[in-house]
This record gives sequence, structure tokens and C-alpha cells, in this order.
Amino acid sequence: MTAVLHYRLLILLLFMIIFLIGADTFLVSPLIPLLSRELHMSVGQGGLLVTAYALAYAVAALVFGPLSDRVGRRKMILWGTFAFGLFSLLCGVAWNFWTLFLFRALSGFAAAATAPQVWASVGDWIPYEKRGKAVGIIAAALSVSQIIGVPAGAFIAGGLRFGCCLSLRLSSGGAHLGYIPVFIARIRPERLLIFYVLRDK
Repeated sequence: MTAVLHYRLLILLLFMIIFLIGADTFLVSPLIPLLSRELHMSVGQGGLLVTAYALAYAVAALVFGPLSDRVGRRKMILWGTFAFGLFSLLCGVAWNFWTLFLFRALSGFAAAATAPQVWASVGDWIPYEKRGKAVGIIAAALSVSQIIGVPAGAFIAGGLRFGCCLSLRLSSGGAHLGYIPVFIARIRPERLLIFYVLRDK
């Protein structure tokens, strides 16, 4: 695989990680009324699902950030995306409030092991003259996830059944469990830096 292809694949993968995590995050809020009916919980309990995710993310980010400095960004992203996919799948098959609460909190932990490392990896893996462009592309993924995630959740809550929500969660989880870890495992960021150093000489 050439260095140019490595660069493009790396940007695409980082974009997709932020997009899928963002879409999964923003999908929940519009679904709270539907989840409340399907899982026989109050709307107030449904709101705690957002809190569980956000609080777990905030606490875990303080731990996984320094840990990534020691074990490496690629390893953290690899296992973080795998864990996020697994817990997303479990959220999709949760059978009551407390199981969904637990899996949602674990999803927050996994997201904290993944998303911050995406931004840190830009500084580690992308040549200086390409970082602004890379950050712009990856940052757009968060906005795109809001554009798609929130309306998708509202559409499901407005006219479809819980099974459609489950299908979306399974799709998101499957993406993280499947192609993203496989391709990240093949990425060799050092080839990008070597390519651009040699090109500029």
C-alpha cells in the first residue's frame, strides 16, 4: 500500500470513527420517549441514559488520555472502536432500563478511549503541512453525524418501531466491530511521515 493511499485511508477511517460515535451519541435523545414506552421506564430515567454516557466519557477520558501516551494511539483506537461496537450491540438488545443504562455507560467509556485519540493521532501521524486539512475533514464528521443522527432518531421515534432503532444500533456496532478495527490494524502511520519527508527533499 502506497503512502498516499495510507494517508487517504487514514483520514477516511478517522472521519468514520468520529461520524459513527457522534451519530450513535446524538441518536439517543430523540428516542427517549420511544425507549420509555418500549422498556417501561419513565422519561426521567430515559434522560439518565444521556447522563450515564456523558459522565462515563468525562471520567474515562482523564484515564485513557495518559494511557494512550504509554501504549500508543493506534492500539487505543483499535481496542476502543472494538469495545464501542460491542457495547453498541449490547445497547441494541438491552431488555430493561438498568441493562441499557449499564451498556450506555460502558459505551461512554469506550468512546473516551477512542475519540480523543483520533485528535491526538492527527498530531502524531499527519505531517505538519497536512494537519489543518485533516482536522477540518475529521471535524466535519461531527457535524455530519448531528445532521444525520438527530433526524434519524426523530424519524424513528415519530413513526417507526423500536426494532428499527435496534437495527441502527446493530449497524453502528457492526461497523465498529468489523471493518474499522481491521483497517486500523493495517495502517502504518510512519509511512506517511517518511513519504512526506522524502517528497520535500
